[in-house]
Amino acid sequence: MRRRHFNLGLGAALAPGLAGAQPAEALRLLTGFPTGAVDLVARLLAEQLQPLLGRPVWVEAHPGASGRLAPQAMKQARPDGQSLLLVPHGAVTLFPHVFRQLGYDPVADLAPLAQVAQFDLVIGAGPGVPAGDVRQLARWLRAQRAPAGCASPGIGTSAHFLLARLAELTGVALTHVPYKSPGEALAAVVGGHVPLAVLPLSDLQEAARAGRLRLIGCFSAERTPLEPELPTVREAGIDLAVSGWLGLYARAGTPAEVLARQGAAVARVLAQPELRARLQVAGLRAGSLDAAGLAQLQARESAFWADAVRRTGFQPLD
Repeated sequence: MRRRHFNLGLGAALAPGLAGAQPAEALRLLTGFPTGAVDLVARLLAEQLQPLLGRPVWVEAHPGASGRLAPQAMKQARPDGQSLLLVPHGAVTLFPHVFRQLGYDPVADLAPLAQVAQFDLVIGAGPGVPAGDVRQLARWLRAQRAPAGCASPGIGTSAHFLLARLAELTGVALTHVPYKSPGEALAAVVGGHVPLAVLPLSDLQEAARAGRLRLIGCFSAERTPLEPELPTVREAGIDLAVSGWLGLYARAGTPAEVLARQGAAVARVLAQPELRARLQVAGLRAGSLDAAGLAQLQARESAFWADAVRRTGFQPLD
């Protein structure tokens, strides 16, 4: 399977629930994205969960509003275990601090089931940046007469606030240059229009291997096994470490025995070598947290993003 950009059509050929009427006995798996990494993971989960749960698993996309429509739809679902929600970390940790009207409460409306996948956020440098690591990058940035531009997939994204914290912690000046998608941000860096970008590793790897940009540093706490030679930002002496992830949730109030049964099935799916290999092909790593671990991670990262957003003086979006 050929890796694609993180927000593009990874899952088009992966099958359960692509078309036709939803069977009455099916479990709904809600997502906010009809294509891309979230859709890929949702379809892999559906494919593997069906035999374990003994029922169809139907992937149901609610695109739009930066992925907020799916959690809003989940809020309207009955707490009976008939609906699950797969969302990127931002929907439950960052968005509460970015949007005035979120339309759902990540804690009151959602019950964590498992961290399903992880991905790495990485600094990529274009051909005009003479730096091979974060320390060299900081020296180059300090020598510039004007703040260098750094591309992100959009205003209010994880990349937006990570680059702001990076600038603050290193004492350099950066100008945020938001694009509409990771693909547009990548094209701007490769084309020399913007010198830097913060994007998921999966968006940068192909261009890096082709020599069109360099991977400068990874924001994860430890080096990613997908690019073990890539140092972390923390290795440069900068206390900044966070990863991206996808979480699986039920409706809050779902009976504990239902949550336990579904959580156990998801754990069995994530332990399968074939599924882990398919995630790796897409630039993802299998998740490692159960319901309790995901709840703790969500609370910890919500506090992290609240502080990161506050430090920028960012005004919440409508």
